[in-house]
This record gives sequence, structure tokens and C-alpha cells, in this order.
Amino acid sequence: MTNTTPKLIVLNVCWLAGVAWATAMGYTAFVFAGDKSGASFVVAAVLIAAVLATLRGKYGSLQDATMICSALGLFGTFIGLAGSLYGVDVHQMFTPDGLLDIAGRIVAGMPTALCSSIAGLVAGLWIGSNGWVVGVRAWPC
Repeated sequence: MTNTTPKLIVLNVCWLAGVAWATAMGYTAFVFAGDKSGASFVVAAVLIAAVLATLRGKYGSLQDATMICSALGLFGTFIGLAGSLYGVDVHQMFTPDGLLDIAGRIVAGMPTALCSSIAGLVAGLWIGSNGWVVGVRAWPC
């Protein structure tokens, strides 16, 4: 047990309490259900692996895990935006009904775009905060 282990335990219990609160409020279900790309599930797996590795004293992959979570969140964003624009006829932009159709498509793709970004950002912050406690630069920038 290193001198940072108690700090890591407290930090991760606080993060888990936040997740428990978000789950009780229905936010985590919203994120996982809203992300049609599935990126949020991969982000959750990377987060769990990174936190467990940190608790075992292995800090070498924290920066990689943070980048992977951020990249997967961004990936889901692009999937959501691309899905919302798929099949849009540019000529529809010149009619009121066409504009309503395009707006509806964009709004329909936003849950995937936003939910995957939320998952990636939260996981990146969680992993980064673990890196900060152990003195490892976990954020790539």
C-alpha cells in the first residue's frame, strides 16, 4: 500500500458516489440508452480498467486511457452527426417541409452525439483525477 492509496480510495469512492447519484436520477440510463453508437459502453470498460490498474499501482497507461475515452466520445459525436445527416436531400433545404425534416433528423441524432461525448468527458476527468493524485500527467494536453 503506497502513501497515495488512501487518497485514491477516497477519490474513487467520491466518483462512485457521483455515479450512484446520477444513476438514481436516471442520468446514466439516459447516457447509455441515448448513445446508439455504443461508444459509451467501451468508454465505461476503459474507465474500469484504468481505475483498477491505478489502484494496483500501474500508472503507465493513464494518459492513453484518457485519450481513448476522449477519442471514443468524439467518435460517437461524429457518428451521431453523420447519422443525422445521412440521406438528407440538399434540395429539401429550399422548402419549409424539407427544413422541418432536416431539423428533425438533426435533433434525432443529437442524443448519440451528446451522450457519447458526456461519457468520454466524465471518464477522462475521472481517470485524469486519478493521475493527478498519483503524480502522473494523465491529460495529454
